Amino acid sequence: MLEELDLVLIGTLNTETGARGFLITGDPAYLEPYNSGKEETLSHLRRVKELTADNPTQQVNIDKMQSIVELRVQALATIIQQRQANELTTQR
Repeated sequence: MLEELDLVLIGTLNTETGARGFLITGDPAYLEPYNSGKEETLSHLRRVKELTADNPTQQVNIDKMQSIVELRVQALATIIQQRQANELTTQR
């Protein structure tokens, strides 16, 4: 389970790094680590939930963690969309 939690952290860092790279440069290549990190993070969170299925306390903690991760990903997605919209308006 600790390995899966490490992978959740790595996926989250990749998601944020990719988003930050895109926001700074506008280069869509940075969206690849954002997208893959997002999917990896959610996948590993699901795996942690499976591994802790017999522990109600841990299930509550994993649910909280998942909510926080999902909120962060949504916030990054909103910022990315705003950056993309800004690119479109400045190119006109």
